[in-house]
Formats: sequence, structure tokens, C-alpha cells
Amino acid sequence: MMEVKQSQTAKFLKDKIVEILHSYGIEVNQVFSATTDNGANMVAAIKEMQKLAATSVAPLESLMDEEGAEELECGMIDGITSEFGSALNLIRCSVHTLQLAITDVITKNDPKIRKITDIVKDTRKTKYSILFDHNKASKAPLWSFTRWGGRYKMIKSILKQESFYILLGQEYPEVAFPDDDWTYMKNYLSAFKPVYKLTKNLQNKHVPLSEFYIQWLQATLMVESETDNPLSIALAQALQNRLKKLLENMAFKAAVYLDPRFNFPGSTVFGAAAEKKNFQNFIINTWNRIQSLSPCTSATTAAVKSKADTVDVMDDYITKLFGGPQCSVSESEPHVTSFRKQLRQLEVEPRQPHIYDVWKHWMARKHTHPELYAVATVVHSVPSTQVSVERSFSALALVLSNIRAGLSDDTLEDILIIKLNMDILQKVLPTLHDWKTFIAESSSFS
Repeated sequence: MMEVKQSQTAKFLKDKIVEILHSYGIEVNQVFSATTDNGANMVAAIKEMQKLAATSVAPLESLMDEEGAEELECGMIDGITSEFGSALNLIRCSVHTLQLAITDVITKNDPKIRKITDIVKDTRKTKYSILFDHNKASKAPLWSFTRWGGRYKMIKSILKQESFYILLGQEYPEVAFPDDDWTYMKNYLSAFKPVYKLTKNLQNKHVPLSEFYIQWLQATLMVESETDNPLSIALAQALQNRLKKLLENMAFKAAVYLDPRFNFPGSTVFGAAAEKKNFQNFIINTWNRIQSLSPCTSATTAAVKSKADTVDVMDDYITKLFGGPQCSVSESEPHVTSFRKQLRQLEVEPRQPHIYDVWKHWMARKHTHPELYAVATVVHSVPSTQVSVERSFSALALVLSNIRAGLSDDTLEDILIIKLNMDILQKVLPTLHDWKTFIAESSSFS
């Protein structure tokens, strides 16, 4: 957590992000993804980091001679970025995308919302309070421009107290809702109930990409079922249009491919064979990255090679004894061919229901499919939302109050780490020290 006063340009944000990563001993090429909203400066900052990650994966000096370097540098960087573009995956926040889809519909009907809001504001006048108090009715909440859910809550509150608001309109015609407003509000509540529930579900601490996809499709199904509701028809179309952009992401496709709720015999989720091969290669490249960043990679590779050499000697001996041709096995086969075979086998596994726990599915394969397990845990760890960031800002507002404004950056960061990771700390703390011995020694000392 740091306070910045400079203009938040793409370059400035990129430099600050890299600075924070380095403070934790993390290099850019160790970062698999970055989840952000559609803010132009953040998207541009991530693209700058993608270039940095690409050049760190394949340094320029290893790809060209010094002679002519200046002329080729710009073109070479672009080429490397294109080749290693998946080194850092840009993920659009699904909650922000959902809000854009909702806004696509709401803005077209804004005059209706404003008219209803104006009446709600008028009912807050003192002259109407007696009737509210006498009937034990609550005033409908007002909404904020930045949160579409406030409009939903306002309309829900009005409809929940429909009989009272009709009575209020009979007593005071100036705050009465016309019949077409009642029809509109009922359509609105029915159309937006599924996406309001989806918004709440996406606010969970971690929603993987494929889980978000399931929930988005479930909400779309419920919206589409309202065939006589004009708002539902428009909202269903907006949900489909906004989803297309998210589906273009390779990390998203990899998450879906590694999810047995989508990848099963006859599944049409993945399109043509050539397209499927592209994100199979993406998964293989991710496994190669995991290997290259693992401290025991060289030892593992040596062990595999040693094993292969032993097998070759034994095969030669069997051939000498019994004759017959030998199958030649390339040195890369244990890493690539076998892994690709495991990937293809996922396509013939049985389909699982939409409530299936994908994380437990891969935890159970930790020892039987270690390579796929390693990739799956990375891909399914990618957050589909930046809700955790928003939650951090909310926590910051509680910690950095007016009476604690003198906290240093380090102290503030330590407090937030504890506050935001309490569930992890409760599991880790008991293992950090021999507390029984500590308590016994403390008791004897006292």
C-alpha cells in the first residue's frame, strides 16, 4: 500500500507495480496474469508490463548481434511481445464487464428510472412522514451513479410495499406512480434479479474464471426465460455481447479447457481443431514456464534423461537377446508428447454437473497427473474479478481513520496484510512455533 501524488499514467503505474513486485522478490516473468477493469491507464500499464515480461523471457541480446541492433530493436521487441504475449495475461474484471452490460440496457431507459427516483425523493418530505410512521413503512433507498444495484434495491423496496405506496398516492396524488410505472418496475425487478444475484456471487473472495463462466451462463439462462419482458430481451443480448470479449482471452479458454463441466466428449465449447490446438499449446507453454521457474527443474530433467538412458540400454539388451525393432523415443517426449496426450485425454472424460467442485477435482489428481495439476492450480487461481482490491480499499478506510492518520506506510501495510488474510493466518500461525513448549516455559517462569 503506497500513497501516490503523481499523474497516474500507464508508465508511472507500470513502474510502481514493478517496484512493488520487486519488494516481495517477484520478477515480472513470474506473474501469470493481471486482473483489471477497463480503465485506459491500467490496461495500457498492463500492456507495458507484457512487453517487459516478453523481453525478460527472451532477452534481445540473445536474439541478435550488436551490429544493426539499433535499427532492429523496435521491430524485435514487437516480435518478441507477439511471440511471448501470453507471458502476462490481461484479464478484464468480470464484475466491471457485468456492470457495462447492465448499463447498456439501463441508459436506454434512464428517463423512467429518473422519474421514479424523483418521486422517491419527494416522499422524503416531512409532510409524508406521518403516513410512513403510521403504516410502519420504510422509505425506498436512493441510489448512487457508480452502483447500479442501488436502483434495483430502490425498485424492490417500492414493490415490496406496493399497497402502501398505492395508499400514499391516493392521499397525495403528486407522489402517485402511474400504471405504466408499476408495469415498468415489475419488469425491471424480474429482469435484473438474476444479474443482481450474479453480482453478489462475484463478490466472493475468489471466483475462478470457469466458475464465473458457469455463473454468467446461469444468470443469462434465467434472464432469457423472461420471454415476454422487453427489459429481459435487451439484457440477454447485452450479456451475450459483453461475454464475447472475455471469451477471447487465452487464460480464460485454458481455464474452461481444464474444467470437466465444459470439456467432455462432443463438447462444442472450443470451436475448430486449429483453435483448440492454440490453447492446448498455451497450456503446454504454461507448464514449460512452471518448469523453468522451478528451482528443481534441472535436477528433474537430469533424472528423466538418466531414466531414459537406462531404458535405452535395457531395450538394446532385450533386442540383442530376442531381436525385433525398437521404437525411437525423442528426448523431449516425456515433457511434450506425454503431456499433450494427457491434455487430449481430458476430452474423453465424462461430463460433470454445473455444481461440481473443480478445485477438488484437480487436488485429487495431484499425484496421478502432476503436470496438469501444476497448470490447473495456476490457471484456476486467476481471479475473474478485482473485488479483492475493492475490499482492500474498504478495509483501508476502516484502518486509516482520522485518529490514526499518523501510521507509517510499513505499519499500515502490516495491519492490512493481517486484516485481509486472517483466514490464512489462523491456519498458519499454529504451525509457526511450538506453542505448547512456549506456554509451559512461560508457566514455569511465572
